[in-house]
Amino acid sequence: MKDQPLHLTPPQIDSLLESLHRFHHEHGTLDGLLDDETEALLLDGFRRFLEHFLQESTDGNEAARALAEEYFRKDIPFVLLMGGFNQIKSQLIELVASNTDAPYTHYPEIDAIFEHAKRETARHYLLAESATPLELPKAAIRDKLLIRLSMEWMERLRQAICNDLANYPLESAEDSAFARALQYPESLLICLDLKICNQILEEHRLIVQQAGLLYALLRAERHEQAYLAFQELQRRFTQLLNLVGLLYFEGQTNRVNRFFGFLQAALYLPGNKLFCVINLRQLGKLNELYGKEVGNQTLELVERTLQTLCEEHAEWLVYTRGIAGDFYLFALNRDPRWLESVLDRLEEGISTTEHGLPVTPALQYHGIDLSNVTELTTENMHLLVEYLNQRARRDGSGISAGREATEAMFEWLRQRYSRSLDLREKLTEETTEIFIQPLVRLARQEEIHAFEVLGRFREGEGYISAGLFIDDIISMGLVADFDTLVLKALLRHRDELLRVTRGACSSMSRPALCRIRTIWSCSPLPSRVLLPTSRWCWN
Repeated sequence: MKDQPLHLTPPQIDSLLESLHRFHHEHGTLDGLLDDETEALLLDGFRRFLEHFLQESTDGNEAARALAEEYFRKDIPFVLLMGGFNQIKSQLIELVASNTDAPYTHYPEIDAIFEHAKRETARHYLLAESATPLELPKAAIRDKLLIRLSMEWMERLRQAICNDLANYPLESAEDSAFARALQYPESLLICLDLKICNQILEEHRLIVQQAGLLYALLRAERHEQAYLAFQELQRRFTQLLNLVGLLYFEGQTNRVNRFFGFLQAALYLPGNKLFCVINLRQLGKLNELYGKEVGNQTLELVERTLQTLCEEHAEWLVYTRGIAGDFYLFALNRDPRWLESVLDRLEEGISTTEHGLPVTPALQYHGIDLSNVTELTTENMHLLVEYLNQRARRDGSGISAGREATEAMFEWLRQRYSRSLDLREKLTEETTEIFIQPLVRLARQEEIHAFEVLGRFREGEGYISAGLFIDDIISMGLVADFDTLVLKALLRHRDELLRVTRGACSSMSRPALCRIRTIWSCSPLPSRVLLPTSRWCWN
């Protein structure tokens, strides 16, 4: 029991604050955490703490809460606040010991006061931090499976800290929804590299482990350590979210190649593997009659409906949008009837939705069971899309399954690959030539406006029109190579072209447009214009 209440005079308070100020400067303002303005705020708060908190009638919890709220609002770093408490406590103990005949009389009281203040301040910092709204990822990836599950888990944890620890998301990393979702097709699609998959799983394990530590500290009311544990948890969580977000971003910007890469890897997984190509019926005619905007709106309707269905069946279904107004769908460990049921719901969904389009969209699709296939090259993947499109046009919508279907597919691929070898042999500068045809205005047909550049392949003594091979070139994924050869041929004939015209145009694929800058840097031709319609011009 203490003999008399603890009391500090104004000069003693000044002395304690001066010792804290010296402490800051001796430590080089703590590596940039503390500037003059921040230190002034810190010292002012501690002055009020020393003036009022040591009074017997003061509510300690209320004083700590007020101090924490003010400092959190003014972005005073937590480490500075705890360091200030510790420094003042040690100096106060020395001060009291030097001014009393019984130096240890007030030690328990001082220690209890400051430790309680630290706990309460840390608790309010933790509550304020937990109540701060989460910074959401970019809208493009916010609803992606792993991102959404992570955000929902963190929100439950934060709400439990603020309201009721009974709702704290205690779970093992292996049994978590996140770990289960890592085995879903959407996750496998963005995580083709085994090392990256393992890194994600390990980061998740450490986060769950840190969450368990935080829970134990909260239960023990060790709020100072709990706040630091929460900060570390948030750091790890943000790091994992950034990694997964980058993988989703890369998957979206390289969606077709990523999807084909996943499909090739999935052939080694156990269970059924179904691949399906979905097309909008008569998309070309729709664009011609109503304009591309209507065609694009129709495709967006199909994609929204398909995305909803894939989210509903995320544990076995994934899709991506193709390169020619089509969609690729993959189902894992499901019978064809499951996939057909989803496709029926897709057709029903787009036909019954209030879409405001001039026509009701209609789909055609064909799928195949790849369970008996052990390997497909990237080129075969492009050819497989063409094969399924042909089957849809010839046989109607359906899913082909069984060994006969697999053998028929491979027989078609063998024949198609034989033709593709001939085309590959022609994709050289020596066998690629250009022709030009005049472009005139309808109002002034006697005046040539510009010339269109057309690519041709040499064949014997003549040339093959692009109309006879361009579809094959596109389906094989070689259109950018062909367009680049056309551009190089144009550069070879630049002198002759400049004598004929000052303007020429050529339809180019988007990948080829990206190559133009490099090729053009070596060319003396006049300036060029890149148009979003994938038409390249120089004038």
